[in-house]
Amino acid sequence: MKRIYNQITIRQKLELLSQLRIFPFLIVLLLMTVVLVPSASGDSPLEKQKVIRVAGDNNFPPFEYLSDSGVYEGFNVDILNAISIETGIKLEYHPMSWNEALEALTAGEVDAIQGMKYSQEREALYRFSEPYLMSTEAIFVPKENLYIFDLQDLEGRTIATQKGDIANDLLKNLQRVRIISTDSQKEAMHLLLQGKVEAFVGNRILGQYVLEQENKQSFAKIVGKSLEPTGYCIAVFPQHQDLLAVFNDGITKIKRNGTYDKIQKKWFSQYDLPPQFNVDKVLFYAKAGLAVLAALVVLILWWNRLLKREVARRITEQQLMQKEIEREDRLRSLGQLVLGIAHEIRNPLMSILTYTELLPKKINNEQFREFFAQHVPQEIMRLNGLVNELLDFARPKPAEPQVFSADEMIQSITFLFKQKLQEKKITVELDFGEGLVVFADRQQMKQVFINIILNAIQSVEMQGNISIRGERKEGMAVIAIEDNGMGIEPANLDKIFEPFYTRKTNGVGLGLSISYQLVKANCGRIEAKSSPGLGTAITVQLPVPERRDKDEAFGDH
Repeated sequence: MKRIYNQITIRQKLELLSQLRIFPFLIVLLLMTVVLVPSASGDSPLEKQKVIRVAGDNNFPPFEYLSDSGVYEGFNVDILNAISIETGIKLEYHPMSWNEALEALTAGEVDAIQGMKYSQEREALYRFSEPYLMSTEAIFVPKENLYIFDLQDLEGRTIATQKGDIANDLLKNLQRVRIISTDSQKEAMHLLLQGKVEAFVGNRILGQYVLEQENKQSFAKIVGKSLEPTGYCIAVFPQHQDLLAVFNDGITKIKRNGTYDKIQKKWFSQYDLPPQFNVDKVLFYAKAGLAVLAALVVLILWWNRLLKREVARRITEQQLMQKEIEREDRLRSLGQLVLGIAHEIRNPLMSILTYTELLPKKINNEQFREFFAQHVPQEIMRLNGLVNELLDFARPKPAEPQVFSADEMIQSITFLFKQKLQEKKITVELDFGEGLVVFADRQQMKQVFINIILNAIQSVEMQGNISIRGERKEGMAVIAIEDNGMGIEPANLDKIFEPFYTRKTNGVGLGLSISYQLVKANCGRIEAKSSPGLGTAITVQLPVPERRDKDEAFGDH
């Protein structure tokens, strides 16, 4: 195993300090420490301390990698060197493949890994320092890709990842994924660029770095959102967790004195980094937010007290006004109802009265007797029908919901009107979703749709068209009956569900009003849309059964 020792030499420390532009007096202090503090062996006290063996990835640029000249460098290396300077600890670097680094830590061959992304699964095995970076994974695909947009789209694809990388945890729940594992993420990225895999899942910054260094930005792109943005830390085994105090102390110091910012700018200035989690800022803003919130609560309570008094006064006034409005509405509705009944009853009664007055004079007229015998019963039946409709309107029967097929019910109704449809050469288009069932009173709903479809037939001209569609939408069965008839004026559209409103010569005007009540009694909704000259669409929404009720009704297992 290749080892790179960091005793760190005085010359190396001076170079790092100079590169990061640390205050000159730190350099002087370091020189005085070396020159003025002698020891029996000629070594400083720090050099007698235990050397901490740190493993790292040997091919994970720009975080850590072996350069062409064999120098181990990168963001993580600079961070650890800066911590070494601040705390006085001695480090010994062991660059190797990432999977080997994990095995070396497990075997006790090293004391720490200098850059590991935190996760709950890993916390069961390792102990982590304070995070010194937010690390994110990303999905890289060929530039021309038009079928992979997020993690779920990787199912059934060939994916490149690094052995032991956290990206493998993101892919473990996907189906039929073929994973090609490599010793380094850089190798995995090259497999994508060579067209040997359909995607590479790994560190976002590494992928961008490889594309930039090799001038391959036009060959690959990032898709979807950033994956698993979590802390990037120094990791140790539980038996070495005492080292974390030293590492955390060093991280705090280099962040406080500005060294960390210089290192980050040196390696990542051209990349968009996830925001760092700053505890001090969070606490400051939390305290400020709590103070503002407390002031708002006091203001709201005071304002609420004033509003309660005003609301109580207005509610009393509104209740009195509402009662008056309801009383006037009842009187107005009663007046309209009485006028409608009087108008509908007067016509057949006048006909019967006229025929009866003529009867003594024309009793011997055979033609008149036949006319009388035909028309008087018709008028009486008309009165009887009106009374029945009034009874249905005034006292509708309670709904007895059951599960039934909407498609079958509509087909039976259209068959009932087959003769009328053929007479006017009307085309009926049925379009129902598979297995559309409703939970309502079957007979009442049959009456509703008979009224609506009959109105549509009477509305359209010869060779007209009626479209009936059904679908399940937002937990309801939606059935729409649309015709291309004469349509309804906007001013009259709101009246069609009122009792005794009709545009038909012989109509009573209770059909749609009764339909409205029946749909409402079955926990449904009915609405109408119309354009003059273009036609009318009536939409009925009805409840659908729970799965258990549907199974019991149709015998599904």
